[in-house]
Amino acid sequence: MVWQRAVELAALPNGQSPPEVALDLLRAAQRDASTMAHAMALGRTRLLADGGDADVAGGVDVLERAIRFLGTRPRTGDVA
Repeated sequence: MVWQRAVELAALPNGQSPPEVALDLLRAAQRDASTMAHAMALGRTRLLADGGDADVAGGVDVLERAIRFLGTRPRTGDVA
């Protein structure tokens, strides 16, 4: 659900502000930061499988920016 929402947010033409995106994803994750991290891990796995998919890349980017905005830096190799 969080991953799908990240992809949807990435596809919006005008986008939302960073606080709005972070809040939207945090709500989708039912205020659980580990759920957001897990969604990002799913996205990164999909990105490795199909690096040319712009929707997947956009979803990963949205999640990374939201998590960074909330104060946690995603690290390469993290497993959620």
